[in-house]
Amino acid sequence: MSQVLLIGNALVDWVNEVDHYPFEDEELRVLKHSRRVGGNAANTAQVLQQLGHECTWLGTLADDSESVWLKSTLQEQGIAMDYAPVLANTHTPHSTIILNQSNGSRTILHQRQLPELQTEHLNTLLLSEYDWFHLEGRNVEVLPEFLKIIQRSRIDQPISLEIEKNRQGLEVLMAEVDVVFMSGAYFKAKYLSQNPYAVLRELSTCYPKTIITITLGAEGALVVDAQGQIHYAPAQVVEVLDTVGAGDVFNAAMISALASGKTPQEALYFAVQLAQHKVQQYGLDNLIKRY
Repeated sequence: MSQVLLIGNALVDWVNEVDHYPFEDEELRVLKHSRRVGGNAANTAQVLQQLGHECTWLGTLADDSESVWLKSTLQEQGIAMDYAPVLANTHTPHSTIILNQSNGSRTILHQRQLPELQTEHLNTLLLSEYDWFHLEGRNVEVLPEFLKIIQRSRIDQPISLEIEKNRQGLEVLMAEVDVVFMSGAYFKAKYLSQNPYAVLRELSTCYPKTIITITLGAEGALVVDAQGQIHYAPAQVVEVLDTVGAGDVFNAAMISALASGKTPQEALYFAVQLAQHKVQQYGLDNLIKRY
């Protein structure tokens, strides 16, 4: 299997399960309260590790007790974090998540004051050792430099980029990577009511060598391959329990399948199926064993 370097976020999720989404000024009893590892890159690493890959996570860590728990939890899963810098006098980012048991929706309240990763932190790694590089689409000011450093060190290893939020400057980076994972939230914010097929055709013209996916939630997902062919994978109707991390599962499944030699179309079907499987369980634990 592949050695994957994932650059991005890791944080603590405090998940509060309730039987309905609260009204304003309502006092609502929490049915279950739990602590989970959160952050897109950290979640993607957890799933890739379950799929048999060796993962290294790179991002900044705080020097508090929550960071100790976060690091030990990921390392117990076999995820390497040896190169992640620990920043003094900082606090671990966390999200408070309201998980609605009636429909599986999640509302996220995020708090972050931890500084982002910088180029000197990436220079500590021997990048030629990795088979795949995955970057979370955050820290846009530094991402172009990250890509330059990786491209100078790689031979032909793929680079993937997640575009989840509508941050200015992300799309121009699509020309610098091999695979782009575009979230449904980003697509709606950026392209409003445009047809996703038309958008993919236009993006394929602008970035002809890039594989690009768009997730469509309960409607499935799309991918345009490097030859400009668009493929669609539908989602099945299932009982939705927990959508937290479903997008990260989709991304991990795409990386795993493509790294294993599957076509973009085959990878898309696997990714939709695995993400669909995830929303039927709480959290990410034993995801592949239950698949």
